Amino acid sequence: MNPLKYGWQLAKARPWVFAVSYSLWVAFYVLPLVGGLLTRAIFDTLSGDAPARLSVWTLIALLIGSEAARIGVFALAMFIWFAWWFTAEALLRGNMLRWIVQGPGARVLPDSPGELVSRFREDVEEVIIYVDNYLDTSGQALFALIALVIMLQINPLITVCVLLPLVGI
Repeated sequence: MNPLKYGWQLAKARPWVFAVSYSLWVAFYVLPLVGGLLTRAIFDTLSGDAPARLSVWTLIALLIGSEAARIGVFALAMFIWFAWWFTAEALLRGNMLRWIVQGPGARVLPDSPGELVSRFREDVEEVIIYVDNYLDTSGQALFALIALVIMLQINPLITVCVLLPLVGI
C-alpha cells in the first residue's frame, strides 16, 4: 500500500477534521493575494486611477484586517491540523500494535526491539508528513494559479516573459 492510499484512509478516519483543516490551510496560502489586491487598490487610489470609491484609509484598514485574518486562520489551522495529526498517528500506531498482538498465530518480529520502536515512531511520522506535503503543495498550487490569472489580467505579455524562464528552469 502506498503512502497516498494510507493518507486517504487516515483522512477518511476523521473526515470533518481533515476537511476543515485542509480548507484552512488552503485559505492560509491564498490569503496573501487579498493583501496584494488591496495594496494595488491603495496605490490606484493614491494615483487617482481608482475604480473603487473607497478612501486610502479604508483600504489600509482592510489590508490590516486581511493580514489579521490570515494570522487567525493560521492559528486555527495549526490547532485543527495538529488535532488531526496526533489522532492519525495514534490510529496508525494502534493498528500496528493490534496487528502484532491480536493477529493470527504468533508474531515473531524479524527485527530488533530498537528497530520496532523506530518503525512505530518514524514510519508513522513519515506517512503523516507525506499527507502534510500534499496539503501544502495543493495550497501553494492554488495560490500560484490565482496569481497567474491576476497577472494575465494585468499584462499578458509581461506574464509570459516572466513565466518562460521559470518553465525553462
